[in-house]
Amino acid sequence: MAVSLSELLKKMLEMNGSDLHITTNSPPQIRVDGTLRPLDMPPFMAAETKQLAYSVLTDAQKHRFEENLELDFTKLKAILGLPQELSLPLDEIMAHRTPASMDRHLSPLARQNLEQWYVRDYIFYHECKKLYEQRFA
Repeated sequence: MAVSLSELLKKMLEMNGSDLHITTNSPPQIRVDGTLRPLDMPPFMAAETKQLAYSVLTDAQKHRFEENLELDFTKLKAILGLPQELSLPLDEIMAHRTPASMDRHLSPLARQNLEQWYVRDYIFYHECKKLYEQRFA
């Protein structure tokens, strides 16, 4: 791994940041004055993210985390009514795929919420679509 958690935390302090965000397929981000600012480095892959997180855990903590993750996922499946045979993805590619058997349609409420959250993107998309239709229809 090219960077340590200690180095990232030092960078956060240098930037007067309040939070350090580390996630797979994204460079680390630091919250400064309420805004997330990505660091100028390549995105972390799943193995790097895990290695960084595990670098500060004891073996017992790692084991407890992995056990709780499985237990939490089992509880979540029951709450959401998901099939019990559904399992956590084994790699970062599978983590971004939706099983073919799952319903991919959004409920009207979900659509409404997304439109509210991304209203500028939604408006921009529809304006582009109108221009495209005017030009190529």
